[in-house]
Amino acid sequence: MTGCIRHQRVKQPVRLRFFGNTFIGSLILVFVVGCLSNAHAQPIVTNLYHTNRVFEQIVYTNLGETISAYEAITEAERLYPLVGPTNIIVDTNNTFATEYESFAWGYASPEEAWAMVVSNKTAYPFIHEEKTFENVGWVKGTRYAHDTWGAYLWLLQNTVAFETSETNIWVSPGGVTNLIAQVIVGSIGDFPPMTNIVDVGPTNWVDIVEYLGEGEAEDMVYRGDYTAYYRLVTIEFLDASEIAVSALKVGKWENAFNAGPPVTVKDHFIDLDPDRFRLRVRDLSRTGVGAVSVKLSTDSPGTAYDDPPTEIELYEDPPNSGVFYSTNLLLVSDTTDDVFTNPHVAPDNTLNDRTHRIALGGVVKVQYPANQPVMEQIAHVPPDLRAIDVEIIILRDRPAVSNGVPVISVAEVDAFWTIARERYAQIGVDIRWTEPVIEDPPAGVDLFDGLTVMNTATSRTLAVEAKNLITALGTTNTINDIHVFYVNEVKMGLETLGGLAVAPYWFNPPTEQPYTFNIFISAFTQSPWGGYAAAHELTHLTTDAAHQPFSWQLMHGTLETTGVTGSRRLTEAEEIIIRGCSHVY
Repeated sequence: MTGCIRHQRVKQPVRLRFFGNTFIGSLILVFVVGCLSNAHAQPIVTNLYHTNRVFEQIVYTNLGETISAYEAITEAERLYPLVGPTNIIVDTNNTFATEYESFAWGYASPEEAWAMVVSNKTAYPFIHEEKTFENVGWVKGTRYAHDTWGAYLWLLQNTVAFETSETNIWVSPGGVTNLIAQVIVGSIGDFPPMTNIVDVGPTNWVDIVEYLGEGEAEDMVYRGDYTAYYRLVTIEFLDASEIAVSALKVGKWENAFNAGPPVTVKDHFIDLDPDRFRLRVRDLSRTGVGAVSVKLSTDSPGTAYDDPPTEIELYEDPPNSGVFYSTNLLLVSDTTDDVFTNPHVAPDNTLNDRTHRIALGGVVKVQYPANQPVMEQIAHVPPDLRAIDVEIIILRDRPAVSNGVPVISVAEVDAFWTIARERYAQIGVDIRWTEPVIEDPPAGVDLFDGLTVMNTATSRTLAVEAKNLITALGTTNTINDIHVFYVNEVKMGLETLGGLAVAPYWFNPPTEQPYTFNIFISAFTQSPWGGYAAAHELTHLTTDAAHQPFSWQLMHGTLETTGVTGSRRLTEAEEIIIRGCSHVY
């Protein structure tokens, strides 16, 4: 028996108490020695009172007939965490051992002798103050001597008064705090934390008073295991497959829209999103309450994308299980998505808000309980952060010596690429750009009538003026970067374009390959259109593909910038392609 109780192994004294016919003490001692020498059951010192905790094989029927080592480890990680061992807090003033003895002599049958012993088994206790023993248990039996039957019963019990824990909070060696849901005390039982218990053992009275038979004896030794383990409260993030994860993805609102016209958002769009998640709290101390609450917030680099703590309710499932689940939740990358509401999505930052804004590199924080947070769990975003580098050049409308001015301000361009970064947050790719630089038009580039990038809509080659700009300032034959040029107007023949990406799928003759992975954008674009256009043109390069059919897609041919149904979404298929692009690292 471990813990903070110090046990003493003592030689048990023989005290004589008589019932029925009385004999002299010397005769009784001989009788006891004789009985013990004929005992049929030897003491088993590994017996535990009250509960012998054992491990039982569990068959995972949902995993098939056999499971791999990985599956076994994965399932084991879902078990409640236990920490310990540690000590209980013993009240020594109320902890003691009690010794009972009962003898009977001169009965006509062993049954009568045994019945007399049992009826008087606890009549004359002897108390060992402030002591407990490892070798508690009993000696019992019946014996025929001198034409009569006798019986005896000797019993030693521990009474241990203890508090299960000093506090209901456990602090890890790393300083992480957790609530204690339950204290598992060795063989004694499971209790709430900070609970006063008085435990007596062994008390398996059925075994103690069982009649063994004529001339049969038994000597049983027990011990109590008072080692304490804490079963902790847990907070878990569950992905769409109900698997506990430590990292989450930003939602793309996949499957969210009815095609229309007009395009509308499905009522339960969050429940259809592959990037959805929900929360699970396991707290046995709250078994049967029906619901608990947490506070959920996000913390991203800087403060622009931090979402404040919001109360989220979790409901017990199944009832009386101590396991609580939230509804499905979704991370979003911008304010438009964050403030969206419908009958199934509560207003932003109110009770049970289901959409929460975050930036790549941020964390989702969950604190429990909501009314007085003690413990916290975090999930990183995203599971696997990738990045892409962009170099931005703003041209003057003419050389500086001719009083040329930038076609657009640095502040406007930075704002556009911030919006583009929000689009790429949906796929876990961080767009990184250096401070835009301002340059004169190089030789062979005249912006008086805009920059001609293609001579016709069907041309598979770049115009000479575009090639001159790329050769002087852009990306040629490299996968290390992508250059973006802001000019006054992007021209295709006489037509003005909002932007154009030199993507390999279109500019595919061998002569054009050195000029790919450059982007041209017209400076007349407005916010937020300019941000969508920047992400749109970049995606032509990273997917090496043309336009997509649905108006809510970022890659739709005509960009719509109004509300959550605008052209702001990348797809799961595009995510796979972009993350595999040679320019993404």
